[in-house]
Order: sequence, then C-alpha cells, then structure tokens
Amino acid sequence: MIKHFANFGILGAFALVSSAALVACGDDSSSGIFSMEKSFEMVLDKAKYDYNKKDSTFKRIEPVCKEGTLGNLVGPAEADMWDTLTYKAYENKGIITIMKGKDVVGKYNLSDGSFPRAFWGDEENTSKKIQGGYRLNKKNVMNRVIRYDGNCFMKDYYSVFNKEVNAIENIDAKLKEFYARFQTKEGPVDDKQMLADIRAIDCDELSLYDGLVKIRVQDFKESQGRIIISYDKRSCNVDFHLRYAFEQKDCEAAYADYKDSKSKETFDFNDFFFDVTYSGNDEEYCLDYLILDLKKEKGIPTTKSIQPGEFARGIVKLMVNGMK
Repeated sequence: MIKHFANFGILGAFALVSSAALVACGDDSSSGIFSMEKSFEMVLDKAKYDYNKKDSTFKRIEPVCKEGTLGNLVGPAEADMWDTLTYKAYENKGIITIMKGKDVVGKYNLSDGSFPRAFWGDEENTSKKIQGGYRLNKKNVMNRVIRYDGNCFMKDYYSVFNKEVNAIENIDAKLKEFYARFQTKEGPVDDKQMLADIRAIDCDELSLYDGLVKIRVQDFKESQGRIIISYDKRSCNVDFHLRYAFEQKDCEAAYADYKDSKSKETFDFNDFFFDVTYSGNDEEYCLDYLILDLKKEKGIPTTKSIQPGEFARGIVKLMVNGMK
C-alpha cells in the first residue's frame, strides 16, 4: 500500500490479539464476547466518507479532536467542520484504485459487497489470513480494520512473526520493546533468543521466558477487553477500553487524561487512545508483586524501575499500538 493513502487511516500493523472494536466479519454492531478461534475484524479507527458516482470523487472526512487556540478542547461535536481529504476512486474487476491528482496513492482488493460499500483489502498484504484494509458501510462510516480469516489466531500470528508480513510489521517491534524490559543484559533484543522464548500455547495465549510468563486474552468485546498476565501462581488482570476520536465522549476522556498527565507536549489524541485498570489476587498490588517476582527470577537489577501502572499500559500497548 502506498503510504500517503495509508496515513489517512494510520494502518501501522496488527496487534497480537487486542482490539479497538472486535466485530464479526461484516458486522460492526456485535457486542458479544469474541472468539480467537474464528474469523474476525478489528476496527482501528473511524471516519465518515462520501462518494460521488458521477465524477468518482471520494472524500474521507476525519473527526476533529484537538486543543483549540484558546486552550480549549475542540471535539467532533464542537468542530465547525471535520478535516476532509479528497481523492478520485475507481473500481475495475475487483481492484480499487485511489488517485490524488495524477498519482496513484493506493490500491485495494474489493470483497464482501459492491463498490464502494464493501471491504477494501490492502493489495500489498502478503498474508492470506491477516490483512489490513477498510470496511465501508451504509451509514457512510469508513472503518479502518485488520481482518483475520482463520481458526486459531495466536498460532497463525506466531507462524508469521518477524517474517515481514505487511499487516503486522509494527507489532514485531512492539513485542521486542516489551521483551527488552525484562532482559538481564543491556543492548538490543536478540531475535533468535526471543523467538526461542516465545510460544503460542493456545489460540488466545502466548508464553514467554521459557514458559515463566503467560499472556492471555479474555472477554474481548467491542472496544474493550481483558489481558491476563501470569507468573507462577500469580495472575493479574489488565482491563482496557479503546477510544475513538470519532466519539465526543472518547475525545473528552483522552483530553482529561492529557491534562492529568501535565505533559508539556501538544495534545495528541493518539497518545491517549485507551484507558486501563488493573487488579488481581492481591487487588491493586498484584502487578507490584508480579514485577518483583519477575525481577527476582530473571535477576533484573532493582535499579531498573518498572512501575505497575507503566507496566499495565505497556501490556496494552504491546497489544494495540502496533495497530495505531
């Protein structure tokens, strides 16, 4: 996929298991618990679109969630107008071509409908089971999605890990970043060592560090889910809820987190696109104890500080940031 067009959806890559919104293929209204043993789509972000059949003009209308010039929040419900990107879109024999002036900025495979209301699959994707793309629906909403077509997600993901599959390239880097947090030595992650340590032991579970640590997904629903991280007999729940700039309440929640963070950087919704809570068999101290146990077992110096809140967000980022 040509990057300019990809940027209007911020493709990035496929996460291990998590979701912005987990939905059955072709159904973006599902609210039931999602199975990792069936095909599904994960909604990364949302925008509106408009297509004019007469002149082939295609517009992607992106929601606004930003800080105004007076230091006030301007959300999708408050903006006079949303940001509009204008292209030409043509469909021929199941191939969609997106043009900006005379330049081709994207090509997609059409399926599950008729143009433009269908699934637009990334033509450059090299995996038949894991594919990025867009799903356009009848309400003129354009969802950026990752599509899985298989029956055991974790094992299929693991089979293509670090093999330059377009749809998951960023999550490879995120997994390395997470893994590096618990290395006893400084320096870059050894890919061979990491791959030797990681196993897909089920459709919804990975093990790391020779089976010492397990990461399992549970109760994944639309825009939220639970990740369970276990070490020995201790298990901690990390619950998260994804946010969309498309939704006014999500925009407001992200801005509130930005204010609480006292960050000196300019507000960027993508820095606060989820919230997270964590608990376990030791209530709020579960992750504290788990981190201490890991340090002791792995011999990580105690000066290498890893706070539980940071650790919880790190787990969610491992699962979702690859998509953003």
